[in-house]
Formats: sequence, C-alpha cells, structure tokens
Amino acid sequence: MKELLLSRKGRFIKYIVACLMFIVSDVLQAFILAMIFNAIEIATIEYFWWTVAAAVGYVVISASFFLGSRMMRIAFMRDTLLDIRVRAFDKILDMSYKGFNKQSREVYVSNLTNDINTIESNFFVSLLNFILRGGSFVVMIIILSIVNWRVALIVFAVSLIVLGLTKLFEHRTIKLDQEKSTENERFTVAVANTFSGLEILKLNNIEKKFLIRAKEQVAQLEKRKLKYNFFTALQ
Repeated sequence: MKELLLSRKGRFIKYIVACLMFIVSDVLQAFILAMIFNAIEIATIEYFWWTVAAAVGYVVISASFFLGSRMMRIAFMRDTLLDIRVRAFDKILDMSYKGFNKQSREVYVSNLTNDINTIESNFFVSLLNFILRGGSFVVMIIILSIVNWRVALIVFAVSLIVLGLTKLFEHRTIKLDQEKSTENERFTVAVANTFSGLEILKLNNIEKKFLIRAKEQVAQLEKRKLKYNFFTALQ
C-alpha cells in the first residue's frame, strides 16, 4: 500500500495538505470563539462588528476549506483505488489456468469487491485520522512549547509511551482484519453457490434449510465484524 500511495507523490502531498486544512479551520474557530468572549467583555459596538465580520469570514473560509479538502481527497482516493483494481485484475489474468482454479471464482469476486470496499471505507478513514491527529499533535506541542516547554515535554513523553502501547495491539488487529476478510470470502462463495442452484433447491423444496444455513453464515460474518470493530474501538 505504501508503494501505491507514493506512486503519485505530488497528489499524495496534496492529500496531506487537504487533511491538514481541518486543523487550520479548527485554529481559526478557536480565535473566533476568543473574539466572541472578548466582545462580551469589551462591550463596544465597534469591536462587536469586527467580531461579526470575522465570524462571517470564518464561515466562508471554513466552507471553502471543507469543499477543497473533500475534492482533493476524493481525487486521490479514486486514483489509488483504480490502481488497486487494475493490479488485482492483472494479477488474476497472469495466473495459470491451474492456479486460477485452485480457488472458487467467487473468492476473486469477493477480493475485488469486499476487500477493496474495506480499503475505501477503513484504510482511507484511518489515514485521514492519522494525518489529522498527527498534525493537531504537532500544532499542540508547538503552542505548549511557547506557553510552557516543561508541559510540552511531559505531553510529548506520555504520547510516545501511548504510541508504544498501541504497537502491542498491531498484530492482533491485523489478524482480526484477515479473519473478517476470510469470512467475507466464505459468505460470498456460499451465497453465489446458493443462487446458482436456487432452481434445484426450489424443485426439491429444501430452500428453507439453505435459508437457515445462510442465516448462520450471516451471524458468523457479523460476529467477526463485531469482534474486529470492538477491538479497534477499544484501543
């Protein structure tokens, strides 16, 4: 994944800038709130109108940042996901006939749909949060250093300890994610096989048995998802 992200370095830098736009917006919001409290304390009509003008300017800038950030991030995500799909197709087409038939065709469909959708919904959200929180952390440390460097040093040290603790859960998180992906494959294969033989099932009047089995598979899949989501949320 690192190779794909860095294959378009210019666009990846734009993606990082787009993520950091939210930090600028948050800093501006803090200044506006400070001006509002000052306006209440100062209580002059001139300062009040200055605060109103600043608030309106903040709304315009914040909306512009949001739209710009969204467009820049979506463009990068689209190109990266396209690269992943193309590489996945190339890998499948380069396989020998014997190698291709080692797995069910539905497994490849699951990999091209469920797994890539997981990357889109989970990986890029995690990447956005990582960049945003990392940027916020740097800004916070800089501000604390200006106010009180000792407090900044303590916060930085504690943050390194917390980061080290999260590394302990990394292996378990990856394992749970792989189990969830495998369960997705099994469910996709089972549903595809059921639909393929649906006519035979109805002719033999045994569709209810397969419905019960499908419910069990759905429950197992959701159990895997719940276990993964709970573990990551707990961290």
